[in-house]
Amino acid sequence: MKHLNVRSAFKSAPRPHKRHARAVPVVALLGAAVAFVLVPHSGATAATATSPLIGHLDSVTVATGEVVLHGWAADLSTPHIATHIRYTIGTAASGRSLAQDSRPDVGLAYPSLGTLHGFNVPVYVSPGSYPVCASINEPSAGPAKSLGCLQVTVPADHAPLGHLDTARSVGGSRIEVTGWTFDPDAPTTTSTIGIYVGGPFGSAFVAYAAQADQPRPDVASVFPSAGPLHGFDVTVAGRPGTYPVCVYGNNNYIYGAPLLLGCLTVTG
Repeated sequence: MKHLNVRSAFKSAPRPHKRHARAVPVVALLGAAVAFVLVPHSGATAATATSPLIGHLDSVTVATGEVVLHGWAADLSTPHIATHIRYTIGTAASGRSLAQDSRPDVGLAYPSLGTLHGFNVPVYVSPGSYPVCASINEPSAGPAKSLGCLQVTVPADHAPLGHLDTARSVGGSRIEVTGWTFDPDAPTTTSTIGIYVGGPFGSAFVAYAAQADQPRPDVASVFPSAGPLHGFDVTVAGRPGTYPVCVYGNNNYIYGAPLLLGCLTVTG
């Protein structure tokens, strides 16, 4: 069994990478106890004599750097056509999307509409508190109609945790690296790593990507919420000679910086 080493790592260096999907908690609801509710309800906008637009912003979920708007919208005058919505996240972001996701409860309450009038819109934003608002935006149906607003707080990003335990030559210009890493903002999600043979990011002569998804019960004993599958034990090709091997743990937030887990010198 490997032993946990949690000594401090070096300062992180920037490197773009893709974000992994995360589970996000529901933080606010209006007129409902869950994200999807039978409609119409007390918070739903109703059609009027001058506007056939109906819908509701049901909830907003948050994660590090992201909000997701959940709700439904429809135009009674064009019941089988997806309706455009417009959203604003304070002054941080705005945009348009289509209400075309499955909402069987909407179809049950309004049989003429069918079931494809839901929306689940992810938006990337920086940490902070924001009013999140949505409206139906169909110029052909008249003025926009508000679907409601909710106040949310997007949490700050935290740097990954981890450590490069070993980097050693295993013959034939091959190098084995071991260690562990995870993102505390998504502790049960597998993180990726970048292995830079020949130096840190920007100076290495070859780079490899891998996953930190192997058993490390010692890590789980220190970080119980993370679970045991955050280790890496990867063998990569090197070159003859002596040079540093550096490993970065990637941040699961798309705009978050990776963490330099360490650099060790090997002789290939």
